[in-house]
Amino acid sequence: VLFFHAKWCPDCRGTDKSLRKDGVPTSRLLVVQVNYDKAKDLRKKYRVTVQHTFVQISSSGKQKGKWTGSRTGKD
Repeated sequence: VLFFHAKWCPDCRGTDKSLRKDGVPTSRLLVVQVNYDKAKDLRKKYRVTVQHTFVQISSSGKQKGKWTGSRTGKD
């Protein structure tokens, strides 16, 4: 899961803190933080228009899902 994160985003910082503290409910899931401001090619590829967006991708890089606003690893 790609986590489009911006240092200036308070929601992103809160979610990052929660992910670091509590993790995610399955070891089969890897969350990778992507710099929202710098990763313009990835934003374009996955049509990400706002920070604090998560994109689930397959091992080949194909988008499987996308959502915004999760606050915890469980979410």
